[in-house]
Amino acid sequence: MHSYIDFAFGSDTGYLAGVHRFSVWTNSKDDRKVVIEYEDTAFNPKVNKPLLPNVLLKFHLAYAMVLFREVVSNVLRHD
Repeated sequence: MHSYIDFAFGSDTGYLAGVHRFSVWTNSKDDRKVVIEYEDTAFNPKVNKPLLPNVLLKFHLAYAMVLFREVVSNVLRHD
């Protein structure tokens, strides 16, 4: 079984947009074993350049990791 949730942010008129996806996969033979995945993308929808300033990207990645850890914590609590 596969479940996921997407957190989209930003807009096509701003300087930051993207999505965080958290997925939980269960093993069909043993549903007590799970795989938790985190995927992320962030971009500037106005121009095809890396996010600037660089501190913004670092903050974004740190915040995304905090969200991922919270998801993992909640999945483990419901075990």
